[in-house]
Amino acid sequence: MKSEKQRKHLERLAEMKRGKPSPLRGRSIHPNGMSLATRKKMSEAQKRYFETHSSVRKGVEVSLESRRKMSLAKGGNGVSEQRNINGVRYKKWRNEVYKRDDWTCQLCSKRGGNLEVHHKKAWAKYPKLRYKPSNGITLCRKCHSIIDKYRS
Repeated sequence: MKSEKQRKHLERLAEMKRGKPSPLRGRSIHPNGMSLATRKKMSEAQKRYFETHSSVRKGVEVSLESRRKMSLAKGGNGVSEQRNINGVRYKKWRNEVYKRDDWTCQLCSKRGGNLEVHHKKAWAKYPKLRYKPSNGITLCRKCHSIIDKYRS
């Protein structure tokens, strides 16, 4: 319950507001509290930002020289060879590993199903071992997600 003092204060406030138009009259207010004009300004500002900042532009072609510089900046060797899972060399390596392991997960011994080949030594750190069957191991998707931290 409100005290007598609080009640009188609220009555005075209500009396002051009577007969005056709402400060929001004529404005469309979105449930998040911003007017349409404010939201439009914010949208335009965001569009300008994404147009001018190349690091956040998706699908933009980057020159080979720029890729080399970015690789060196991140501690790489400046040579970018992306893993092409549709390439003949990669498919041949993957099939050799599957055949060697008899299409069986080497952790849980599940045969067939959703199998994947895992590089024992990292693709990026050991370029000479990329296509060596001895560097591959057959895993089911569940076991692969346990081993690879980025997949969990």
